[in-house]
Amino acid sequence: MPDSGVTEVAILDLADLGPTPVGARVDDVEVVVWRTADGSIGIVARQCPHLDWDLVEGVPDGSTLRCPGHGWSIDADGRVYKRNEFGREDDKGCTQHWSSTVRDGKIWTRSEPRREVPGGETRT
Repeated sequence: MPDSGVTEVAILDLADLGPTPVGARVDDVEVVVWRTADGSIGIVARQCPHLDWDLVEGVPDGSTLRCPGHGWSIDADGRVYKRNEFGREDDKGCTQHWSSTVRDGKIWTRSEPRREVPGGETRT
């Protein structure tokens, strides 16, 4: 079977992940890592897909990371949306996201991002 070039990489010591998002790298891609309210770990591209705000300055909000720029939310599956003042969620697409595993005190991910979002859609 040919090598796909996808490898598993350790990107952060688990002890370095506190209540605020942390920047890291997956190969040559800058990512942001955060802990959701249920304790799972989200890893998405570091820049907000809306206007390139740095998501390290984002605010964890339940299962999402809220951008400090215009309040867009991104979940660990890469789904991007904006909530209006009435709570309606407007779909804004998808951003690069990576799966995560915790092993030996480190956060691991695969070197290739995922783009599949819930519901089976794939966005580029």
